[in-house]
Amino acid sequence: MTTDGTRWCYSIGGVPVVSDFRFFGGVASEDGDASDRIRVRLASVPCQLDGAVSFGPTWQSAPSSFMLDVPGVVRFIVTDGTDIVVEPAAGVPLEDAAIFVAGTAVAIALYQRGALVLHASAVVHGGKAFAFTGASGAGKSTLAALLCRRSGCEMLSDDVSVIDLGGESPVL
Repeated sequence: MTTDGTRWCYSIGGVPVVSDFRFFGGVASEDGDASDRIRVRLASVPCQLDGAVSFGPTWQSAPSSFMLDVPGVVRFIVTDGTDIVVEPAAGVPLEDAAIFVAGTAVAIALYQRGALVLHASAVVHGGKAFAFTGASGAGKSTLAALLCRRSGCEMLSDDVSVIDLGGESPVL
């Protein structure tokens, strides 16, 4: 797999993310410090994770890596909170695979870095953040969108929210 060399730069959870392809879910930004960023790249991903010690039906985990296979869509490996290698399934448009990268893969990388990551949508209103957690399909995104449309809230995050408990007051 190759790309045209374009690099897409985002900030997600306060961390610079540099990607070989465009995805949604981050704030466009400048290329971050190479030592602190998450690098997302397209490459072949093996079916077995080297050194895996835990297994599930679609995932494998090693001490510093996590592999997820979304059958028929994408397989990716996240390593050390800094590297995400992505391989879309044959015939799957990159934008279909990118949804799992922007949400799940980046969330895993942030978790590997020690962040508190919630499956939540969040809005901001009056300088305060409000996060809505729940199972998939519970209506988190719908509630956040409704609040943005009718109550003047601004969307802060959808599906994955990173909580920063450092400093004087917690922020999303």
